[in-house]
Amino acid sequence: MTALATMAYYRRKIFTSAGNALTLGVLPFFAAAFLSWVVWKSVAGAAVSQNWSLAGVLAVGVVLMVQARFGFKSAFFAVRRESFTPEGAS
Repeated sequence: MTALATMAYYRRKIFTSAGNALTLGVLPFFAAAFLSWVVWKSVAGAAVSQNWSLAGVLAVGVVLMVQARFGFKSAFFAVRRESFTPEGAS
């Protein structure tokens, strides 16, 4: 998740050089893909009861997030997305 957040934050800087493309684009992408593969294999090899428990935890998390967004009107969801800007840029 952090790798994808890094890519989103530095999205304007990824293609400015080959080094940036590697460290801010390619490596985080493959890290996220590898982690997704590990999770997929773990879930596929788990018992059915464990998968239902995981689905229940995810469902409760989504319900609580929706409650925080629409019920409590949390300020977190009103924060504007940021992106990297070089020093001194307006």
